[in-house]
Amino acid sequence: MAATQSETRSFKLGYRPELDGIRAIAIVSVLGGHSTLIGSGADLMGPKLATGALGFHGGVFGVDIFFVLSGFLITTLLLQEYASWRQIDFKAFYIRRILRLSPAMLMTLAGCAVYLLLSGGHSGNFDWWAILYSALYVSNFALIFGGLILGMLTPTWSLSVEEQFYSIWPLIMSRLVTASRASVVKFILIAIVFTLGLRAVLHAAFWHFYAWPLFGAANHLIFARADGLLCGAMVAFVAHWGWLPDPGRYATQIKATGWFCALTLLAILHYGPGIQESGLYGASIFYFFYAYVSVATALFIAVLLSAPPAPLLALLRWRPMVWIGKISYGLYLYHMPIFVLTPVALLGQIGSVAFAVPLAFAVAALSFFGIEKRLLNLRETLGLPRAARLAKLAQREARVLQDQHAS
Repeated sequence: MAATQSETRSFKLGYRPELDGIRAIAIVSVLGGHSTLIGSGADLMGPKLATGALGFHGGVFGVDIFFVLSGFLITTLLLQEYASWRQIDFKAFYIRRILRLSPAMLMTLAGCAVYLLLSGGHSGNFDWWAILYSALYVSNFALIFGGLILGMLTPTWSLSVEEQFYSIWPLIMSRLVTASRASVVKFILIAIVFTLGLRAVLHAAFWHFYAWPLFGAANHLIFARADGLLCGAMVAFVAHWGWLPDPGRYATQIKATGWFCALTLLAILHYGPGIQESGLYGASIFYFFYAYVSVATALFIAVLLSAPPAPLLALLRWRPMVWIGKISYGLYLYHMPIFVLTPVALLGQIGSVAFAVPLAFAVAALSFFGIEKRLLNLRETLGLPRAARLAKLAQREARVLQDQHAS
């Protein structure tokens, strides 16, 4: 038992700039994929630009990379909290989530609200309902049952999926941290298989009945898109248990795995799923890529934690990559309103891209360094687990008593 405790306490994630580098690749691919929407209007129904997705025809899969990262980081933090304090403080967890997610989201919604006020309450299909769905983190359900009604707030669907995951995962984790390792592995693997199976069934049903909610559910329902989050969670447990492969014995195999995952992920982000065929066969090929991106990203994170190839590590830790990764959350939210409201008729196609992309980066940087980062610092006080707060209070009182005694 002592060996197990020392083993689980030996892994401390800390700050890993290479994870920000992964975020940078994910967000740049998403921006590239959405570049065709520049100037398409608040409801996204206007003409599309022939930007070639800025080289990221598979930019849609950048969201799956974010899912894996989120699952890994959240699970790691919860495991480390339990290892330190033998409990998971739900209140502190949700305070940390609010401090992290709400500033950029509120500013995005405020900007969209101002736009609607100036537009008479609606712009095509984009109206106040889109803001309400996004604010309540149920915009994925809006896409499932309402079709393309979110307009320039459409990217919030993935944030809704993550928030729904956050709402239940800490509760599940409170059980998993005391379960046997075999039970944890079995639970997560069964959940991943269930997710993949549900997605396949929903797509098969859609192509049989041609009912839009079935298609929307396969793409946006939390239970059909949780495989990435769960793959990230599995890596967190593997690292926490000390199950990562020994870099001293398997360095060559680990590095080869890292190169394979990195190159195939980049190929998918660049080329996309290839020529899309209609029908169930085409959908099956497309959604195989969803699953593969989740597994490959999870494996790549495991490689980074054990024996990463030096060139890849240097690239991911490159300052511009890390900087982009830091602002990626705000960039994900802000880029779409900026993109779709860019006046293409005034600026032209090249001018619109040259205007919209740097502006999105500038707004996201101002938001992160001017507002978000300041609130993130509050997590060290407001977001501390109760046991940690009590320990700090006890240390402070002990120092006061020592000072009194010394005087």
